[in-house]
Amino acid sequence: MHEIDNTLSFNVREVNFNLYILETSLGSTSVGELYLMKHQLTMELFNFEIYERYRGFGIGRTMIRYVKEHYPRYDITLGVVKENEIAMNLYKSEGFEIIEDCGYYYKMTCKCKNTA
Repeated sequence: MHEIDNTLSFNVREVNFNLYILETSLGSTSVGELYLMKHQLTMELFNFEIYERYRGFGIGRTMIRYVKEHYPRYDITLGVVKENEIAMNLYKSEGFEIIEDCGYYYKMTCKCKNTA
């Protein structure tokens, strides 16, 4: 894996009151995005996508760390399709744990809320 996180830029765009899109770019090229839904105590991630030609460079990990760093008051939840072992391993390595079996996907959470 090649790391390119020091050249990434992030743009958080508000869609409505509690819904945001985190767009990630490499220079002027969009490389991925994810949606963030703020709840009272949690931040839910969904539609998390790294565009195919940019996978394997640590961009997904960098995006998760960005969310953890910029939203420290929230625990983070997400869903991952059971067959997506690459994503599952990434999330587990970033502190996520399976909290519910929802049929074809798992609901995972990262108890990373900073209460200080």
